[in-house]
Formats: sequence, structure tokens, C-alpha cells
Amino acid sequence: MKLGIFSDSHDNLLNVKNAVIQAEKKGVEKIIHCGDLVSPFVLDEFEKFPGEFHFIIGNNPGDIQLIMEKCSEQKGNFFFHGQFGKLKIGDKNIAFVHEPYFAYPIVKSGDFDMLFYGHTHLWDYQVINNKILLNPGELLGKKGPPSWAFVDTENLKIDRMVF
Repeated sequence: MKLGIFSDSHDNLLNVKNAVIQAEKKGVEKIIHCGDLVSPFVLDEFEKFPGEFHFIIGNNPGDIQLIMEKCSEQKGNFFFHGQFGKLKIGDKNIAFVHEPYFAYPIVKSGDFDMLFYGHTHLWDYQVINNKILLNPGELLGKKGPPSWAFVDTENLKIDRMVF
């Protein structure tokens, strides 16, 4: 399965639009957003993605009520996971959180093959006890160029996508 791992878009519509287009061109089947998408109108860009969109809130949750209303109105490929997300994809157990404070203990628990997180706005890729810990950087473009991560769960290929 090909995944797009996004985080910290903070309402940057142009960068979200570009990342969604890139992900679709790369054959991404699911996007996981690790928090801080903020405003409900950002979901309009994610609606254009034909695959599943999984997301959590971050420390900038925005208008959660309107985000939930927007999710209930769309075509059924949006999945809101609260503050902690987990998925089973093939034989891989995947989790995603926003804060690194929670990411490290979760990946060290060994319960998940991959743990994705955000918040720092910085790319981070580590293997800890044969488990992947990954921060895709930020879509915002505040601390550096906007980036996201392409993850192929079958061959464990991970690429940083920068634009």
C-alpha cells in the first residue's frame, strides 16, 4: 500500500493542493495527516483526493465542530481518529499522533510497525527496535520547504517529498 504522510498544514491551501496532486501522481492510496490541519475549509482540498483520508487533531485543533460537520457531509472516504489514530494495512500495524512526546514511547512499546507524528515541523526518520518512527515535516513551509513522506508499506520504501 502506498501512503502519503502529511502534517502541520496550518491552512496553507496552496501547499495542501500541491501535496495532494503530488500524492495522487505518486499512486498514493491513503493519506494520513498527523494533525494541525486547523480549518474546515482545508478539507475541501483533501476532498479532491480519490483515496482514503485519515486524520487527527493536533495542538491547533481549529473548529472541531465544523470539521466534524464537513466530514459528515462528504463522500465517505474521510476518517477522523481524534488524537490517536491506528490502522492495520496488510501485515503492518500503524499508529499516528501529533506530539513527539507520545510518539517515542509508543514506537518503543513495539506494538506498532510504524509510528507517524508531527508537531515539530521537521523531517525525522528513525528505526527504533526495527520499528519505523517518522515525521514528514510540514506542509506549512514555515521552518523549511514544504514536505511530506511517501511510504510504501510492502517494501518499506520511504521518500521525503519536498516542493
